[in-house]
Amino acid sequence: MARHAADDAYGVRTLFSSAITTAVTAEVSDAVDFGPGVSNVLIEAAFDYGSGGTSVTGWVQTQLPSGQWVDIFCVGFTTADAVKCANLSARTPVTTIYTATTALTADNTKDGILGSSYRFKRTTVGTYAGTTLDVKIIARGH
Repeated sequence: MARHAADDAYGVRTLFSSAITTAVTAEVSDAVDFGPGVSNVLIEAAFDYGSGGTSVTGWVQTQLPSGQWVDIFCVGFTTADAVKCANLSARTPVTTIYTATTALTADNTKDGILGSSYRFKRTTVGTYAGTTLDVKIIARGH
């Protein structure tokens, strides 16, 4: 299948890549902007467990035209290695009204709502050691 030139410009972007150590609540990463025309995103979250800790919950959010951030992907991890992913499409008909401020629960997505900017928010419980989390996103247009 032929690729659109805009796909090359989007590329793989890192939303979050860091060691998980102390407990944090609703810590937000810098936003990544892909510009207009995003029609789908592939999100991958790779959790490499070391020791300790209790839970890590992370949300990928997209920005609505109003500036409000809304959850589109939520993952939960505890004390085992895991890789979780989802492919979301702007072309999915959304017939249910979503309230932008309602948080997704672990291992759920909201398909059909894709903006041009994305960020990662996380909450961790407990103290981890030797544990990392890598969250990457690929956006495609047209």
